[in-house]
Amino acid sequence: SFCAILISSLIAGFILTPCRFILSCILISVTVLVSLSLKNVPEPQVDKRRSTVVRLVQPNISIDQPWNSGSKSLILSELVELSLPLRSHLKPKYDVIENSIPEVRSPKLIIWPETPAPFNFKDDSFFQDQMKKLAKASHASLIFGFVDLRTAASDSSPGPYNSVGILSPTGTFLSQYDKVHLVPFGEYVPLSWLFFFTEKVSNQIGDFQAGTKVVVSTLDSNRKVGTFICYEAVIPNLVRQFVVGGAEVLINVTNDAWFASSAAPHQHLLMARMRAIENGRYLLRAANSGISAVIDPFGRVIDRTNLYEKVVLDSPFYFLTSMTFYSRWGDVFAFLCLSVSLVLVVAIHRT
Repeated sequence: SFCAILISSLIAGFILTPCRFILSCILISVTVLVSLSLKNVPEPQVDKRRSTVVRLVQPNISIDQPWNSGSKSLILSELVELSLPLRSHLKPKYDVIENSIPEVRSPKLIIWPETPAPFNFKDDSFFQDQMKKLAKASHASLIFGFVDLRTAASDSSPGPYNSVGILSPTGTFLSQYDKVHLVPFGEYVPLSWLFFFTEKVSNQIGDFQAGTKVVVSTLDSNRKVGTFICYEAVIPNLVRQFVVGGAEVLINVTNDAWFASSAAPHQHLLMARMRAIENGRYLLRAANSGISAVIDPFGRVIDRTNLYEKVVLDSPFYFLTSMTFYSRWGDVFAFLCLSVSLVLVVAIHRT
């Protein structure tokens, strides 16, 4: 992208001020860009014998679903059933060696999408009990979305939080991440005193409260994961903080049903792929209505689902620990380019 912007800028400069130097820079930049495009993308440096299997659950729950005790119980049953499907219902993607199909491996990680129903793990004892039973029955770590309804008596910032919790295979609650970047006019109304007449897109009760910190969770295997919610995938520096905190794999849970059949679900997936590339991590994406996917550190979609289908996706991935330039230094290169551009603008203006 830097080369593309550089070439465009040089072409504009050549049109305004034709000279051999700018023409030479254009030719060099084009050569570099073409060379990078033709270069084969290397495979991740991993021990293929040490892969971990993830199960992405895509329940395809309608956003128009009425929420009551009966519907919540039905949806919970469907999610549990999808999390523990029969072997004949699985569609795992594995390497086939000498035309033989390897034995199906049990997933060590089960991921539900961004809360498809207003479940409350902290105060709903039935939901809490069912989740712990599921974790134990699956012998896997369970990552799930829920609404955390905090009261003034229990928290200095009461109100609902869009949260993700993690249970160990023994049913122990390991960690919780509260969504930091909320969707304006969806999960909260900015400047509500000014936009008092604006109705929220969300049908949840009350404005959501924003989380205050990035949480990197340690699984029972001592591996570390970073989970972010919905459109937080479009915020590079936020995702980078998970890796800086030690995350060895990135997880994005989302509910893109709001986008209907527009281009937005596909664009959202493309943005998630960029986060995998920037940080050199596998990215596991669980979406309520799709597109759920496993993305490798080079942004390639290893396996994925389609939109608006009820399905589970089993796929191998790897925990990685190496750090990319962006993970270490963030946007320093972008700020450096901006600084150089400002210096050049000032120098040109003075001459």
